[in-house]
Amino acid sequence: MATTVRTLRGTGALALGLLLVASASAQQAQPARPGLPRAAQPGAQQQQPKSLQPVQRVTANKPTDGAMTNDQMIANCLLTENQAEIAIAQFAQDKLDNKDVRKFAEMLVKEHAPLTEELERFGAKPVQFGQNRNRERERNATEQRTSADGTARAQQPMHMSEIHREIAERCVNTAEKELGAKDNAKERDECFVGMQIGAHYHMIDSQKVLREYASPELRALLDKSMQSAESHLDQAKHLMRELAHNDRGSDKSEKSDK
Repeated sequence: MATTVRTLRGTGALALGLLLVASASAQQAQPARPGLPRAAQPGAQQQQPKSLQPVQRVTANKPTDGAMTNDQMIANCLLTENQAEIAIAQFAQDKLDNKDVRKFAEMLVKEHAPLTEELERFGAKPVQFGQNRNRERERNATEQRTSADGTARAQQPMHMSEIHREIAERCVNTAEKELGAKDNAKERDECFVGMQIGAHYHMIDSQKVLREYASPELRALLDKSMQSAESHLDQAKHLMRELAHNDRGSDKSEKSDK
């Protein structure tokens, strides 16, 4: 009798074990039911909402754009803006009338140049905007051949560093067109100084954001660059006030002559 009870207990335990295994296997292999969302399917694991999932901070040494690290990406963006600034100032130098504004343009070229070499140490690749005029014309011709909704380029993969360069090229071309279209010397001076105020505000704000993703070494360079940009911004604002004051003075003299 005892032997029979032990046998029944062992058989019952074995049957219960097989039943649990079969139940688990059935849940894993159970086909999806049509009409139910994936999260509601039998056996599906519930995922946390994206808002509740932990966010991983990208490090400065992790590739982000193709094979680029954060530092390389940031250095390329800054170098592109820096060289665009130099290109605009060089173009404007012989077209400016006010001697202080002309000296300011010369100073910008001189003080922005060293940053190019420092950024190249982080893998940045310089672009000479003056050598890209043919490329700009070719791109405009290509855009004219594509459909109005830009289907051809929309099918190409995006590389943000290259797109940033294209944007900078267009900004340089627009600045040159605007400066070249000003027949009045005072308007040309004011136009250039106004461009510099906007450009340096943008430069400072961009670097404040980018430095949060940079390595400590590149961050130190960004801090140095921001100090220089803030100094240039102050000088540009001072020049704009001087130009406005000169305009008011000339208006008064004209009225007195009348």
